[in-house]
Amino acid sequence: GVAFESYAHSRVRGAMIDEVRRLSFLPRSAVAFNKSHSSANQALASELGRAPTQAELAESRDRFNYLYDYAPAGYLTVRTDGRIHEANLRAARMLGLARAQLVNQNIFKFVAAESRDRFLAHRAEVFSATSPMTCELSLTRADGTLLPVQFQCCTFVNPASGWKLCHAILMDITERREAEERVQHSTLQLQALSQRLVESQESERRLIAR
Repeated sequence: GVAFESYAHSRVRGAMIDEVRRLSFLPRSAVAFNKSHSSANQALASELGRAPTQAELAESRDRFNYLYDYAPAGYLTVRTDGRIHEANLRAARMLGLARAQLVNQNIFKFVAAESRDRFLAHRAEVFSATSPMTCELSLTRADGTLLPVQFQCCTFVNPASGWKLCHAILMDITERREAEERVQHSTLQLQALSQRLVESQESERRLIAR
Protein backbone atom coordinates (compact mmCIF):
# COMPACT_ATOMS: atom_id res chain seq x y z
CA GLY A 1 0.00 0.00 0.00
CA VAL A 2 0.93 3.66 -0.09
CA ALA A 3 3.20 4.91 2.70
CA PHE A 4 0.58 7.45 3.64
CA GLU A 5 2.09 8.47 6.97
CA SER A 6 5.11 9.88 5.15
CA TYR A 7 2.86 11.50 2.57
CA ALA A 8 0.64 13.07 5.26
CA HIS A 9 3.67 14.36 7.15
CA SER A 10 4.91 16.19 4.08
CA ARG A 11 1.45 17.69 3.55
CA VAL A 12 0.54 18.55 7.14
CA ARG A 13 1.16 22.29 6.70
CA GLY A 14 -1.61 22.18 4.10
CA ALA A 15 -4.02 20.29 6.36
CA MET A 16 -7.03 22.23 5.09
CA ILE A 17 -6.72 21.10 1.51
CA ASP A 18 -10.38 21.75 0.65
CA GLU A 19 -10.14 25.55 0.93
CA VAL A 20 -9.36 25.97 -2.76
CA ARG A 21 -12.38 23.91 -3.75
CA ARG A 22 -14.76 25.96 -1.60
CA LEU A 23 -13.41 29.45 -2.19
CA SER A 24 -12.33 29.19 -5.81
CA PHE A 25 -14.43 30.63 -8.59
CA LEU A 26 -13.68 27.45 -10.60
CA PRO A 27 -16.30 24.68 -10.62
CA ARG A 28 -15.82 22.07 -7.94
CA SER A 29 -15.14 19.39 -10.49
CA ALA A 30 -12.39 21.46 -12.09
CA VAL A 31 -10.74 22.20 -8.77
CA ALA A 32 -10.96 18.56 -7.72
CA PHE A 33 -9.42 17.54 -11.03
CA ASN A 34 -6.57 20.02 -10.66
CA LYS A 35 -5.89 19.05 -7.06
CA SER A 36 -5.93 15.31 -7.66
CA HIS A 37 -3.85 15.49 -10.82
CA SER A 38 -1.27 18.00 -9.58
CA SER A 39 -0.61 18.17 -5.83
CA ALA A 40 -1.65 14.64 -4.88
CA ASN A 41 -0.31 13.13 -8.07
CA GLN A 42 3.09 14.76 -7.67
CA ALA A 43 3.36 13.93 -3.97
CA LEU A 44 2.41 10.31 -4.42
CA ALA A 45 4.55 9.93 -7.53
CA SER A 46 7.53 11.18 -5.54
CA GLU A 47 6.70 8.78 -2.70
CA LEU A 48 6.11 5.76 -4.93
CA GLY A 49 8.74 6.43 -7.54
CA ARG A 50 6.05 6.04 -10.21
CA ALA A 51 2.72 7.50 -11.26
CA PRO A 52 0.00 6.55 -8.75
CA THR A 53 -3.11 4.74 -9.88
CA GLN A 54 -6.57 6.26 -9.48
CA ALA A 55 -7.29 3.77 -6.70
CA GLU A 56 -4.16 4.85 -4.81
CA LEU A 57 -5.10 8.52 -5.22
CA ALA A 58 -8.62 7.87 -3.93
CA GLU A 59 -7.31 5.89 -0.95
CA SER A 60 -4.85 8.64 -0.06
CA ARG A 61 -7.50 11.37 -0.27
CA ASP A 62 -9.85 9.38 1.95
CA ARG A 63 -7.17 8.74 4.54
CA PHE A 64 -5.99 12.35 4.42
CA ASN A 65 -9.54 13.62 4.94
CA TYR A 66 -9.89 11.25 7.90
CA LEU A 67 -6.71 12.62 9.48
CA TYR A 68 -7.93 16.17 8.85
CA ASP A 69 -11.32 15.68 10.48
CA TYR A 70 -10.19 13.52 13.41
CA ALA A 71 -6.91 15.26 14.20
CA PRO A 72 -6.31 16.05 17.90
CA ALA A 73 -6.28 19.77 17.02
CA GLY A 74 -8.96 21.99 15.53
CA TYR A 75 -8.29 23.36 12.04
CA LEU A 76 -9.85 26.53 10.63
CA THR A 77 -9.35 28.45 7.42
CA VAL A 78 -10.22 32.12 7.99
CA ARG A 79 -10.64 34.92 5.46
CA THR A 80 -9.26 38.44 5.91
CA ASP A 81 -12.72 39.68 6.94
CA GLY A 82 -12.76 37.13 9.78
CA ARG A 83 -15.27 34.72 8.23
CA ILE A 84 -14.58 31.02 8.72
CA HIS A 85 -14.17 29.41 5.33
CA GLU A 86 -13.44 25.84 6.42
CA ALA A 87 -13.39 23.88 9.68
CA ASN A 88 -12.62 20.31 10.63
CA LEU A 89 -14.84 18.23 12.89
CA ARG A 90 -12.51 18.67 15.85
CA ALA A 91 -12.81 22.48 15.71
CA ALA A 92 -16.61 22.22 15.56
CA ARG A 93 -16.70 19.86 18.54
CA MET A 94 -14.37 22.06 20.55
CA LEU A 95 -16.94 24.85 20.19
CA GLY A 96 -19.93 22.57 20.69
CA LEU A 97 -21.36 23.20 17.23
CA ALA A 98 -21.98 21.36 13.97
CA ARG A 99 -19.43 22.13 11.28
CA ALA A 100 -22.10 23.79 9.12
CA GLN A 101 -22.77 26.24 11.97
CA LEU A 102 -19.17 27.45 11.85
CA VAL A 103 -18.70 27.99 8.13
CA ASN A 104 -19.25 31.63 7.05
CA GLN A 105 -19.52 32.77 10.68
CA ASN A 106 -17.14 35.49 11.80
CA ILE A 107 -14.58 33.97 14.12
CA PHE A 108 -14.70 37.11 16.26
CA LYS A 109 -18.14 36.12 17.60
CA PHE A 110 -16.55 33.06 19.25
CA VAL A 111 -13.77 35.03 20.93
CA ALA A 112 -14.44 35.69 24.63
CA ALA A 113 -14.76 39.35 25.62
CA GLU A 114 -11.62 39.17 27.73
CA SER A 115 -9.56 38.03 24.72
CA ARG A 116 -10.90 40.26 21.94
CA ASP A 117 -8.21 42.94 22.08
CA ARG A 118 -5.52 40.26 22.05
CA PHE A 119 -7.22 38.48 19.16
CA LEU A 120 -7.47 41.63 17.03
CA ALA A 121 -3.80 42.41 17.61
CA HIS A 122 -2.89 38.82 16.76
CA ARG A 123 -4.94 38.84 13.56
CA ALA A 124 -3.27 42.04 12.40
CA GLU A 125 0.15 40.50 13.03
CA VAL A 126 -0.75 37.26 11.26
CA PHE A 127 -1.84 38.90 8.01
CA SER A 128 1.29 41.04 7.89
CA ALA A 129 3.74 38.30 8.94
CA THR A 130 5.62 35.83 6.78
CA SER A 131 5.98 33.13 9.44
CA PRO A 132 3.54 31.34 11.79
CA MET A 133 2.30 33.35 14.78
CA THR A 134 1.05 31.98 18.08
CA CYS A 135 -1.12 33.41 20.85
CA GLU A 136 -3.31 32.17 23.68
CA LEU A 137 -6.88 33.29 24.23
CA SER A 138 -10.31 32.09 25.29
CA LEU A 139 -13.18 31.11 23.02
CA THR A 140 -16.84 30.91 23.96
CA ARG A 141 -18.54 27.56 23.39
CA ALA A 142 -22.14 27.20 22.28
CA ASP A 143 -23.16 26.55 25.91
CA GLY A 144 -21.50 29.76 27.08
CA THR A 145 -18.51 28.14 28.79
CA LEU A 146 -15.00 29.33 28.03
CA LEU A 147 -12.39 27.29 26.20
CA PRO A 148 -8.74 28.32 26.58
CA VAL A 149 -6.86 27.64 23.36
CA GLN A 150 -3.54 28.22 21.72
CA PHE A 151 -3.85 29.67 18.22
CA GLN A 152 -1.08 28.96 15.73
CA CYS A 153 -1.73 30.80 12.50
CA CYS A 154 -0.05 31.25 9.15
CA THR A 155 -1.27 32.85 5.92
CA PHE A 156 -1.30 31.69 2.34
CA VAL A 157 -2.70 32.90 -0.97
CA ASN A 158 -5.45 30.96 -2.70
CA PRO A 159 -3.94 30.25 -6.12
CA ALA A 160 -7.34 30.18 -7.83
CA SER A 161 -8.84 33.40 -6.44
CA GLY A 162 -5.73 35.27 -5.32
CA TRP A 163 -7.32 35.84 -1.91
CA LYS A 164 -5.18 35.79 1.21
CA LEU A 165 -6.37 33.29 3.82
CA CYS A 166 -5.24 32.16 7.25
CA HIS A 167 -4.73 28.60 8.44
CA ALA A 168 -5.41 28.39 12.18
CA ILE A 169 -4.56 25.43 14.40
CA LEU A 170 -6.50 25.37 17.69
CA MET A 171 -5.02 23.48 20.62
CA ASP A 172 -7.15 22.99 23.74
CA ILE A 173 -4.95 24.08 26.66
CA THR A 174 -7.52 23.51 29.40
CA GLU A 175 -5.45 20.82 31.14
CA ARG A 176 -2.31 22.94 31.00
CA ARG A 177 -4.14 25.94 32.45
CA GLU A 178 -5.59 23.80 35.23
CA ALA A 179 -2.12 22.40 36.00
CA GLU A 180 -0.70 25.93 36.12
CA GLU A 181 -3.48 26.98 38.51
CA ARG A 182 -2.75 23.97 40.75
CA VAL A 183 0.95 24.84 40.79
CA GLN A 184 0.13 28.45 41.59
CA HIS A 185 -2.22 27.37 44.38
CA SER A 186 0.42 25.04 45.82
CA THR A 187 3.03 27.78 45.62
CA LEU A 188 0.78 30.18 47.53
CA GLN A 189 0.11 27.52 50.16
CA LEU A 190 3.85 26.90 50.59
CA GLN A 191 4.49 30.61 50.86
CA ALA A 192 1.80 30.94 53.54
CA LEU A 193 3.16 27.93 55.40
CA SER A 194 6.67 29.33 55.20
CA GLN A 195 5.46 32.67 56.55
CA ARG A 196 3.68 30.98 59.46
CA LEU A 197 6.82 28.99 60.23
CA VAL A 198 8.94 32.15 60.29
CA GLU A 199 6.41 33.84 62.55
CA SER A 200 6.33 30.80 64.86
CA GLN A 201 10.12 30.72 65.07
CA GLU A 202 10.18 34.43 65.81
CA SER A 203 7.62 33.98 68.61
CA GLU A 204 9.69 31.16 70.14
CA ARG A 205 12.82 33.30 69.93
CA ARG A 206 11.11 36.12 71.78
CA LEU A 207 9.83 33.75 74.50
CA ILE A 208 13.31 32.33 75.01
CA ALA A 209 14.77 35.83 75.10
CA ARG A 210 12.55 36.71 78.10
